[in-house]
Amino acid sequence: MPCALGAAAPSQGEEEQQSGGDLDAELLPLGKKLGEIVSEIIQCEVVYNSWTLMHRYFRCRDILKDKLDINNRDYAAFLMIWLRYSFIRQLTWQKRYNTKPKELQHSQLCLTEEICGKYLWSLQTYGMSSHTLLNTADLLRQTLGLVGKGSGSGQRVRDEILHIMHRHKISERAGHFYEQWH
Repeated sequence: MPCALGAAAPSQGEEEQQSGGDLDAELLPLGKKLGEIVSEIIQCEVVYNSWTLMHRYFRCRDILKDKLDINNRDYAAFLMIWLRYSFIRQLTWQKRYNTKPKELQHSQLCLTEEICGKYLWSLQTYGMSSHTLLNTADLLRQTLGLVGKGSGSGQRVRDEILHIMHRHKISERAGHFYEQWH
């Protein structure tokens, strides 16, 4: 069952916790539908043999399109966290698949358009509620900054992948991690 970490009620004095004592945490169960989305994200990142930034963007778009509950900001929060890890390069950008820059660019554009559509819909439906800190619209707006705009940056991302490979002395030969196309 998918769970999220939550803070447990303090069982020790604050001084003891600050001096290196253990912190208690409890697992909070996620709802059925939200747990399915988290499980799907984990499965994509861990199980799939061929997985790239393009695939991640398309899967995120599909989740936004088919499974996002605009009333529950947790959905948008998990998608934002997922894309944030990708943005800071903690997730694999290229694994046993050959992504052309124009395909990556198209996936960025599709995801950006879907996020913008959901953002506008949530604003029209609920407006800017000042009493809620980080509502769904806020999270979707922040998520836009984690995805390229989809107009011309595909080649730049491909070049960054090549730069990382060269820095770590990973070859570009066919059948290996990455293949060139021209």
